[in-house]
Amino acid sequence: VATWRATEALPASLSYRFSGRQHNALLNTTTGLYNDPNPNVYGAVSHYSVFDAKVGYRISRAWSGSVGINNLGNFKYYVNPNPYPQRTLFASLKYDL
Repeated sequence: VATWRATEALPASLSYRFSGRQHNALLNTTTGLYNDPNPNVYGAVSHYSVFDAKVGYRISRAWSGSVGINNLGNFKYYVNPNPYPQRTLFASLKYDL
């Protein structure tokens, strides 16, 4: 994660996420055998690399907000072997007591 502050009230960050190839199998821990009918195929997950960006703003001493984008490149990738969302936008508003 790289963070840059234009001012104390205006931080921005860029992050990079990487995961190497993985293989997940259905292992029966009691017998030590794989119950997977296709043990060489099921659960194979390719590597992925994605960038995320976020900009925040401190409105007052108690209030702050941020907006950001996960997966800037809109890549399709899978984890465990479920699909992760492609590009997503998010926003937050926070009040500190």
